[in-house]
Amino acid sequence: MNLNLSCSLRVLNKFGVNLLALTEFNFGTAVMAKLSNDISEAIWRLKRQLADVIDNARVAEFFLFDTFGETERTIVYLDDLQSVAEQATERFSQFSSLQIRIFNVQPDVPEDILELVMQVIVNTEARLPALQQSIQEIRSEWNLP
Repeated sequence: MNLNLSCSLRVLNKFGVNLLALTEFNFGTAVMAKLSNDISEAIWRLKRQLADVIDNARVAEFFLFDTFGETERTIVYLDDLQSVAEQATERFSQFSSLQIRIFNVQPDVPEDILELVMQVIVNTEARLPALQQSIQEIRSEWNLP
């Protein structure tokens, strides 16, 4: 089997980020497209951070409930932690869905999907610090581990 690998196309979006690297595999005339390494790494990095947010929110929620129970005072914080976990889960799922769509679209990844990927990355990068801060503030206020 003869495999010829070469990068032959670079697509930039309006943010100036390389979105697509066209990689050519010589199996007859097959040409497959994939996201650039920078974009792919950003997605995996953000998914790891979102997974940490989900885990940290659920751990804090457990300790708050286990230590103080469900009272008039704690219910607001328990709801906030649940909301943080749900927001992070939704964003994580959105990235996974986009990745699956890209894996299944060949030979070209449509520009609208590439633009959507960039929007989700930018929005998630902007929102992550607030989600992390919410967990930290609740942990501090209730002296949770």
